[in-house]
Amino acid sequence: MAALHAYASKAGGLGGTWVPLTEGASLETCEALIGDWLAGWRNQQSFHGPALVIVAAGHTQLIGQVGFAGRGDNAVELVYGVAPDRRGRGYASRAARLAARWLLAEGLAGQVELRIGRDNIESQRVAAAAGFRPAGRVVSQVAATGERYDDLRFVMPQA
Repeated sequence: MAALHAYASKAGGLGGTWVPLTEGASLETCEALIGDWLAGWRNQQSFHGPALVIVAAGHTQLIGQVGFAGRGDNAVELVYGVAPDRRGRGYASRAARLAARWLLAEGLAGQVELRIGRDNIESQRVAAAAGFRPAGRVVSQVAATGERYDDLRFVMPQA
């Protein structure tokens, strides 16, 4: 929690919305987010669902996260993010690949997908590096606002 709070407290530490917090988030808010992720793992009510944290090999400091969202029909969407000061080192692509392969190998999902904005070229590169393949587009609607948006859809092929 302290590492997450340190990123939230640092100017630009949450740049690119790599974790669902706003800059300046309190320690209590960071604790609540982690509690929400843990509730997802316990199959309890959770807004964000379960998540795994990304750390560099041999270290314990949080540098990113991979979240999971059920999409029906045995499909799971991955969401991921890496702290701005750790980007460009392959963490997101390795984490997405490992999480997707784990879900598929354990039979926890029949299909793993990413939904990426058309303008998000960096995430499209992450998807390709992780082994995901383009699979069309998805039109989504934000329930609270009614806003609609198109995302590119990528899927991890079965091994």
